[in-house]
Amino acid sequence: MRCEATEEDPNGAEISADDDLVWDYDGDDAVMTLTRNHLRPNQSLTLRWDVPHEPA
Repeated sequence: MRCEATEEDPNGAEISADDDLVWDYDGDDAVMTLTRNHLRPNQSLTLRWDVPHEPA
C-alpha cells in the first residue's frame, strides 16, 4: 500500500505534505493521520492512497 499527501496553496502551487502524514496498519485496516497547522483560506490538503487489488 502507498499513501501520500499534498498541500495546495491558493495560487494553485502544490507541495508535498508527506512530512506530516503518519500511517500504519491496524489488523486488516489502515489508519492514516494527517496534521497541518495554520492553513490559510482557500488552502487545501489531499490525501491519496493506493491499495493493491487482486487480478480479476
